[in-house]
Amino acid sequence: HLKLLQGELAAKIQDVEQRVLALKIVLTPNGDEGLANSVFAEHRVLKDIKEKNLPVVTVLGEAQSVYAEGDNHCLGVCYVMEEVGTPVTVQTADQLRAVFMLLLALHSQNEFHGDPRLSNIIWFEEKLLWIDFFKLHVSKSQDVLRQSVDDDIRILTGSVSKVYALQLENSRDFDEGVRTYAGSPS
Repeated sequence: HLKLLQGELAAKIQDVEQRVLALKIVLTPNGDEGLANSVFAEHRVLKDIKEKNLPVVTVLGEAQSVYAEGDNHCLGVCYVMEEVGTPVTVQTADQLRAVFMLLLALHSQNEFHGDPRLSNIIWFEEKLLWIDFFKLHVSKSQDVLRQSVDDDIRILTGSVSKVYALQLENSRDFDEGVRTYAGSPS
């Protein structure tokens, strides 16, 4: 038997209408209110960004606290997402460009992600979608937004180069993709 004491789980589930959905559960050790609140905030951000028609998963309903039966101690927070996709792989220059264009879609609307790693992107019905968000604050300050955008670019570039170090190290396709993004208006 295994026991998950803290962390994040994602599971495929099926609703009464036979739709396949994704359930995200974040367990909060010792009732960590800060972690619980960040999951509620992520849920709200995903809803807000989806309303702008940006490429994120569709969250259904509201985020919910999870309790053990007969116990009032919060074990974690969960919410349901409509899209269930497959992890992203980057094997061609076009796929690399698509990943950076996904980030540009956010930045062009003055939004940022906060943790745009490849593991936070899925393929769903031939399109890329963000599945997790780490945007913890909203600011109208252009300096804060610019720094957040720069951080996003650095994190995504680092994620791609770390995951695909053997394939992309010193690769013209990778360098071209980063230069293309950097030259795009944001």
